[in-house]
Amino acid sequence: MSLKTLFNKIVPGKKPNAEENIEENIESSDRHELPFEKLDTRIERIGSVGEIDIYINDEKNSIHTLASATKIGRDPSQSDIIISELIVSKLHCTIYNIENDFYIKDNDSTNGVYINNEKIESEQRIENGDVILLGKKGTVKIIFHKRR
Repeated sequence: MSLKTLFNKIVPGKKPNAEENIEENIESSDRHELPFEKLDTRIERIGSVGEIDIYINDEKNSIHTLASATKIGRDPSQSDIIISELIVSKLHCTIYNIENDFYIKDNDSTNGVYINNEKIESEQRIENGDVILLGKKGTVKIIFHKRR
């Protein structure tokens, strides 16, 4: 709000001119309580952001920014990212973030999860540039990216 608008609210009907000091007029007028809203100026520290590129048959299909836990699978009712390929289980895997480190968990999928061609048993930490295969055939490939 400008000083002129504020003055007009406090002293209605009186127009300030160039010679008058607006601040003096405000102080001499009846004091009114003006609402004051304290603004939250804290800057939240942003951690790492995970992104994945999904390739199907070596063609880039989509790019996704990951939530704190992102479920990947074929079933839309169970998954956040849907991949409609038969090799992908209904709820194939989950990628999640703990203290700026990312992990992938195989949700007992039929065809498994492979990181850089190594099958994971349950869950494993993933790093920037890791290649994740949903099933050994490699028809569904995910490239993981970690951004600061």
